[in-house]
Amino acid sequence: REVDGYFRFVTGDFYDGTNTQFISRLNWRPSGLIQVGAELDEQFLRIAGGDADIVVGRLSAEVNFSTETSWQTLAQFDNVSESAGMNSRFRWIIEPGKDLFVVFNHGWVETPSKAIVPHSTEIVAKFIFTMRF
Repeated sequence: REVDGYFRFVTGDFYDGTNTQFISRLNWRPSGLIQVGAELDEQFLRIAGGDADIVVGRLSAEVNFSTETSWQTLAQFDNVSESAGMNSRFRWIIEPGKDLFVVFNHGWVETPSKAIVPHSTEIVAKFIFTMRF
């Protein structure tokens, strides 16, 4: 399917209170090589220790250049930590059992003045070699 999605509603007991959750997701596949998506997850906690409304938003993208190479990116924000993060991963399957990953992570935080500023950045390379015996 070129476009798909879902909506989920869950409610019930949570410790000494209740939790109500709404999750909605929409995916778009313009071709067999590309997929993008958006998701919104909202939780409304009502408990004796205090109420909390938690909202998490996610955006994702995946590009499969070939059966051996792909690039996936996930960005996420939540209102509790007031932070956002991005994880972008390139994967190259050199041959079965030998994979190279290059990962870029970046985080942002919201200041009390509501400015979004960089928080952390890292680049990681990982080589996986499977030994069979």
